[in-house]
Amino acid sequence: MTNNSLPKIFCAVDTNHMDRAIDIAQSIQGICGVKLGLEFFNAHGVKGVKTSHENG
Repeated sequence: MTNNSLPKIFCAVDTNHMDRAIDIAQSIQGICGVKLGLEFFNAHGVKGVKTSHENG
């Protein structure tokens, strides 16, 4: 995605289940952006953000 085509709509993914968050991110890829929520971050921290980015 180039800077000119950045998504204008984001989907908040706020679950403490890593697999579910990755599934959601993959299912909306190319449709909208993904925002990882506080519940996800509290459960998985920075490592979880990196993991979801690598897999989603």
